[in-house]
Amino acid sequence: MKFDTDIAVVGAGAAGLMAAIWAGRTALQRSCNMRVVTLDGATKLGAKILVAGGGRCNVTHDEVDESAFAGSTPAAIRKVLRRFDVAKTVEFFREQGVALKRETPENSFPRRIERPPSCRALLRAEEVGVETLPRARRTDRTSRQCRKWHSR
Repeated sequence: MKFDTDIAVVGAGAAGLMAAIWAGRTALQRSCNMRVVTLDGATKLGAKILVAGGGRCNVTHDEVDESAFAGSTPAAIRKVLRRFDVAKTVEFFREQGVALKRETPENSFPRRIERPPSCRALLRAEEVGVETLPRARRTDRTSRQCRKWHSR
């Protein structure tokens, strides 16, 4: 499958879906006609989100800092956390109709018990124009400039 897109988010886990939703919402708010696509190798999207917090979909901690993350420099992680802190995370889910309750400093779960509204909020990315391609695989690993993807 060949396709053109304006923004491609690789990985449709919690972070990838949040990034895609943010891009889709921003495009809508600015009346931009942009194609936002998430690419993920999983057949069932959100499977890992469902197991967070023992299946209750833990959303965030009361306090978050760069020591809890890997994959970039502490300064870069701090910059991201300043832009989208715990309060903004809680607000994002509230806007999606998901009220959170803090049970411990490490756990913020959806108030409603039905399973799991916070996961549904993330999986509703299509409401802001985000397309999700499950089972997407990178097929050309020979060049940094030419990376081909396909979806089964």
